[in-house]
Amino acid sequence: MSTQTTRPLDHLGFIHLVPFDRSHPALGLQEGIELFRFAEELGLASGWVRTRHMQYGLPSPAVYFAALARHTERIGLGSAVIPSGMRTPTAWPKTSQLPMCSPEGECFPG
Repeated sequence: MSTQTTRPLDHLGFIHLVPFDRSHPALGLQEGIELFRFAEELGLASGWVRTRHMQYGLPSPAVYFAALARHTERIGLGSAVIPSGMRTPTAWPKTSQLPMCSPEGECFPG
């Protein structure tokens, strides 16, 4: 006889590309901030962003984290994809050590 133990979910997050229209990039970035605020209100523990080659979307996770930290209180912030061709090997580790990742200091480099 098998016994299954269920564990309560202790961490739920989401991932977002933060897409935008070339002619109105600020609108897409603002909508991303609103999504993170809403996710925090729902009780999600973390929100992740990703950047992609050849797509219009978030150019820099670290800079966006500063904006998100200004508009959120506790949600952890993470970067799910960092295009290696756009970064030097030392750029992200240095940037992710900045105390702007989230109000509580949670930063999840990807």
